Amino acid sequence: MTGNPVPTAADVTDSDTRASVSPMLELAPGPYTAVWLSRSAEDGDDAQGFFTFVVGGGPVGILSGSNEATLPAADLLATLSVTTAEDGASLLRVSLNNTTDVERVRVRLSRPDLGEDLLTLQPTDDGSWVLNGNEVAVPGAWHASVIVRRTNIFDDAQADFAFNVDPLSGLPQFL
Repeated sequence: MTGNPVPTAADVTDSDTRASVSPMLELAPGPYTAVWLSRSAEDGDDAQGFFTFVVGGGPVGILSGSNEATLPAADLLATLSVTTAEDGASLLRVSLNNTTDVERVRVRLSRPDLGEDLLTLQPTDDGSWVLNGNEVAVPGAWHASVIVRRTNIFDDAQADFAFNVDPLSGLPQFL
């Protein structure tokens, strides 16, 4: 993966509230990341995000190996694991030292060049929460804010993790 932009051309749409682009050249097999930005016509607010996809089958991401870090999140300890899923995509797992009254776990995943996405993790049978997808498919520096919502507690618990995905080995390293 080179990180080079792919030239695109705007597509014709049937609405002024939708936009679409297509690559100007045929995409070579491999993983790609699409970065998007939208501006509300009503209030001018910006929204941004990204998603990854793969052309021609094969692994979605570039991760190879795994790593984890533990940080305080209010009165909790949150452990974030970054590893490769069975299909080659990324797997983010959050484990907490106390799961009492936990309603929801989210991760705000971001990079300066891609923007951010607020993603809801799914609970697992072992008491952790996972995000299994292709979110971490680009090498470089990542930031992940783990946000824990609990019943009857006003403020969410949050822990901020920084990690880097090595472009050659695909190994995630927490900073």
